[in-house]
Amino acid sequence: MTSIGGSAFYDCDSLTEVRIPAGVTKIENSTFAYCDSLVKVDLPDGISSIGSNAFEGCKQLTEITVPEPVTSIGSYAFYNCTSLTEANLIANVATRAFSGCTSLTGITIPDSVTSIDRYAFDGCTSL
Repeated sequence: MTSIGGSAFYDCDSLTEVRIPAGVTKIENSTFAYCDSLVKVDLPDGISSIGSNAFEGCKQLTEITVPEPVTSIGSYAFYNCTSLTEANLIANVATRAFSGCTSLTGITIPDSVTSIDRYAFDGCTSL
């Protein structure tokens, strides 16, 4: 398996933790959107992209570390993840990727990031 399909776990209310196996290189659009109880996601090295809306509305998600060699984080990828407090980026960030993350207090942006699109952190009132 090299990708997790779009909307594969969409709206799985009881899902609390996900460990993505090695070998997965892409998380498709809306894969984990609206998993209301999702708190923790372990992304393996080797993920190259996180699709649009992949974790949208995961209101209990508190921290995400985006490993190398992710090259893109899609639009609205973490939109309205209101418990997300910290994000460690390694990739370019699309429009509104973290918009509405009202608890986000810290982000790490390394030199490898070459673009952050408009409104990427719109509504992040705790930054």
